[in-house]
Amino acid sequence: MKNTEYIKITGKNECNCEHDCLNRANHILPLTTLLSNINDDSFVMSVSAPYGGGKTFFIQMWQNYLEKEGAHTLYYNAWEHDFSSNPLASFVSHFDKMSNIKPKTKDKIKGIAKAVQNVTLARLPSIMVNLFGKICENKLGISPDEFRECVELSTEIVDDAEQEINAINKKALELIETAKDEEKAIDTFKYQLNALIDEFKKEEKPINKKLIIFIDDLDRCNPKFAIKFLEYIKHLFSCPNCIFVLALDENQLKSSVNKIYGSENAEGFLAKIIDFYFRLPAPDISNLIEVLIERFGWDVDGFSVFLPDTQSLRMKQAFIRIMNALSVCLSLTARDIEQIFQNLNIIYRSIEKDKLSPIHLAIVYIVNNYAFKVGCYDNDKTALFSAILGKISTHKMARQKGDYMIPDHRHGNQINAASSLVDFCYIINQYQASEAEWGTDAYISLSSNLQNFMIYDRSSEALITVLNKQIDDIFIRD
Repeated sequence: MKNTEYIKITGKNECNCEHDCLNRANHILPLTTLLSNINDDSFVMSVSAPYGGGKTFFIQMWQNYLEKEGAHTLYYNAWEHDFSSNPLASFVSHFDKMSNIKPKTKDKIKGIAKAVQNVTLARLPSIMVNLFGKICENKLGISPDEFRECVELSTEIVDDAEQEINAINKKALELIETAKDEEKAIDTFKYQLNALIDEFKKEEKPINKKLIIFIDDLDRCNPKFAIKFLEYIKHLFSCPNCIFVLALDENQLKSSVNKIYGSENAEGFLAKIIDFYFRLPAPDISNLIEVLIERFGWDVDGFSVFLPDTQSLRMKQAFIRIMNALSVCLSLTARDIEQIFQNLNIIYRSIEKDKLSPIHLAIVYIVNNYAFKVGCYDNDKTALFSAILGKISTHKMARQKGDYMIPDHRHGNQINAASSLVDFCYIINQYQASEAEWGTDAYISLSSNLQNFMIYDRSSEALITVLNKQIDDIFIRD
C-alpha cells in the first residue's frame, strides 16, 4: 500500500462555527448575552482549560462570531510578545488591528497610542532611582534606603559632599514632578480610551457598544510579564464598556502569581482582577476523530486503513471507540489527538497493506508516547504497555461486553474492563491467540500476516514487539 503523499494539518484551522469539531459553539450565544448585559462597567472574564484544551480555537471562533455581529474586538497573543520590555506599548501597538472600526474612529486609536507613549516616558526617570541610590552609597556611604532622608539632611552634610547632594536634591525634585506627570499621563490615557469607546455608543446592539479584547496565552508568558499585564488591565483599562476575555490555564496562571508574590497569594490577587471564570467543559472528541479520519482520507477508495472492505465500517467504528477510550484513560487533549493523527497518518502511509494493523498500531503508538499522563515512565515498552493495561482492567465496574464506558455516579464514567479496548490490549500483549479469540474485533482487525503470526508463531515475542518495530522503522533511522 505504501503511499508517501502525507496529508498534513497546515496552519490554524478556520475558527468558524462550522469547523467546531468539539461542539463548543453552543457556548457562544450565552456568553455573548452575558457580555451584552454588562451595564457601563469594565469587566474581565477568563476562559479556562488545560494546555491543548482548545481555548485558542474557541476564543477566535467567538471573536469571528462577534465580528459578524458588528462588534468591536481585538485579539492579542501575549505569549508571542512576552520578550518585550514594555508590555503596555506592545499591546497598544495592536489596536490598529481592531475590527469594525470606522475611518474617523482611527484618530481615537492614534490618541491612545500617543497617550501610551506619555505613560511610558513618564516612567523612565523612575529607572534612575537605583542609580542615585548607588551614588549615595558610593560617595557618601549612605544606603539606597536612606536616599530620601539624605535629601532632607543635605544642608547638614559636610562641604566635600555638597556638590553631590545638590545634584541629588535636584533629581529628587524631578522625581516628584515625574510622579505628577505620570498621573497626568494615565489620566490622559484613560480619557482617550473612554473617547474611543464613546464612539461605539451610537451602535444599536448592546454588544456593539463595547470594546471586547481577547488575550491569549497569558499563562504561558514569563511570570513578571504576565503579572505586569494583569496590573495594566486593572489600573489602566478599568473603563466603562471595556471588556477583557483572557484565555488561559487557570492553574498555570496561579502558579505564575505565586512565583512573584509568594505561595497562597494567587487567589486573592486574581480575585481583584478577574470578575468571572468560565471553564471550558471537557470535549467529546468523537466528532473530532471522525473529522480527522475524513481529513486524512483514511476511509476513501484506494486508501482505506480499515481493511478488508467487508469489515471496513465495523473496523472504523471500533477504531473510534478505541480512540475515545484511550483519550479518557490517558487524559488526551484535543491538541494531543490532532498530533496523534498527524503521526499515525505517516505510519499508515508508510506500511505495506498486508502488514497494516491500524487499531493495534494506534494503541501501541499512543500508549508508548502518552503513558506519562497517567504516571507511567517505564522505559521497557512491554512493561509500560502492561502497566497501562493494568490501569484499565483494574477498574471496578460492570461487565457489559462492547460498552467501553460505564456511568458511575461515585467515580464518573470509567473504562469497562470487558470492553473492546481491553480485548485489544490483551491480545497485543500475548504470545499467540487462542481459538476463542479468533472471532473478536481485536483479532479480525489484524492484517493477514499478523493473524498468522498470532496463530502459528511460537516465538517468545509478543505482537507488541512486532508493532513497535514497524513504528521504529519509520521514525528511527540509523
